[in-house]
Amino acid sequence: MDKRIGEGFKGERAIILPYNIREMLAANPITEQLYVTHIGYYPFAKHHFRKREKGTNQYILIYCEKGSGWIEFNNEIHKLTRNMSFILPANQPHAYGADDKNPWSIYWMHFMGSKVSMFSQIVNKIIDTSDSYDSRNLDRIQLFEEIFQNLEMGYSVENLEYTTFCLMYYLASLKYVVQYREVKKQKSLM
Repeated sequence: MDKRIGEGFKGERAIILPYNIREMLAANPITEQLYVTHIGYYPFAKHHFRKREKGTNQYILIYCEKGSGWIEFNNEIHKLTRNMSFILPANQPHAYGADDKNPWSIYWMHFMGSKVSMFSQIVNKIIDTSDSYDSRNLDRIQLFEEIFQNLEMGYSVENLEYTTFCLMYYLASLKYVVQYREVKKQKSLM
């Protein structure tokens, strides 16, 4: 019997934006640039598995908080462990899942928009933000939580626009890891 599942983990949290809200996001000059369509957290996601033969029309970010898992894309398997992220491109076949012995806990987001190409350098590669005194991984998790909590508060234009800017900042923290970490160093020198 196959135990693999896509969702339904104890303690999981997820928001899937309704299609009418996505249409509103795509029409707003601020949010159309980059916006979340799905967001969630799966703790200790034992037997987690997803396979999409044609992909999905959104980009998918997976951040491994702890444990480990894998992503199969472009005939390559990428292993993710603690504090590693991976962004899958839209409309491409892929699969991913938790390690059988040490299942991951992951923060994940689906996103899209006209300016996704600003972050093309970090798509389809492992982004390692290993723990160090300046890694700021907790700051990233707090930013993820800001996005999630704003969406939980409702789909007002202000909430949606704010989440767009938070998403841009989150992705920028992965694209410009050195600059993101340097701020922490500068603060500690003051």
